[in-house]
This record gives sequence, structure tokens and C-alpha cells, in this order.
Amino acid sequence: MVTWTFRFHKKIALAVLGGLAAATVTAVALSTPWAGAVSVLGRGTSTAAATNEERVEFIAARGLEVEQVPISKMEVTIPAEFDSIYVGYNQIQQSQGFDLEKYRGRTVTKYSYAVKAPQGQEPRMVASLLVYEDRVIGADLSARELGGMIRALEGETAEP
Repeated sequence: MVTWTFRFHKKIALAVLGGLAAATVTAVALSTPWAGAVSVLGRGTSTAAATNEERVEFIAARGLEVEQVPISKMEVTIPAEFDSIYVGYNQIQQSQGFDLEKYRGRTVTKYSYAVKAPQGQEPRMVASLLVYEDRVIGADLSARELGGMIRALEGETAEP
């Protein structure tokens, strides 16, 4: 017959309970829709986008100067199933600390701003923000012409 005996130590029990509580809080925080915004916030930039000023400021923090009034505002639905194009687009988002996987099937607002061009030239680039519940959940920089490049507001160029 085998007998097990344990000695109860309050300090060890409290440390274990504290560790479990911290792990639970972390798991809950990472499972929220805002988890993708954490790394963006870590760069010192807020993802708040309730007002036009906050959206323009978000873009300006990435070194782009845009017209103060959006050229378009539309409701878009993130697809429930990603095709190869959306997988590539989400990779662009992930490179910036966002992840659209968390928003599958949800309707978001897309704001597009003309990037200011040199004097006398037509704007050729558009900065777009995807906003859900007054927070930026995605952003890109794209050419205005059909089939043009699309990339992160910061980072590498990618073809759609």
C-alpha cells in the first residue's frame, strides 16, 4: 500500500493561485477582438477611430499626410471564409499587428483618404482604415488605379 502525504504551505498556494489568475486574465485578454490592436498600441499609437480627427491622426502617425475629409465611407463585411486574396490581405494586416480572422462575418466601416500628392499632381494613393466599434482593426495603402499595388501603411508591398 502506498501512502501520499502533503504539507500545505500558504505562500506556495497563494503563488499558485496568483499564477492561475494571471494566466486566466491573459487568456481572456488575448481572446477579445481587440487583441490584434495590442501590438499597434505598443508602438505608441492609439487605435481609437471614433472621430475623423482620430482616423487622420492614426494615418499621420505612420508618416502619411492625407486630405482631412475621407473620399469614401462604406460598410463592408469581412468574409466568413477567406479566399486566397483575403488570406493575402490578412497577412498585410498581421504585419501591422492586426488580424481580421477575429472579425469574420462582421460588418465594419471602411474609411478611405486621399494621400496628398506633390503640388499640381493628382493624388495617386489611398490610405484606408477598417474600423469596428470605433477602433482601427486594419489599414492599408493602395494605388488608386484598378489592379494597383496594396501594402501595409508601414512595411512591404504586396499584390492583392
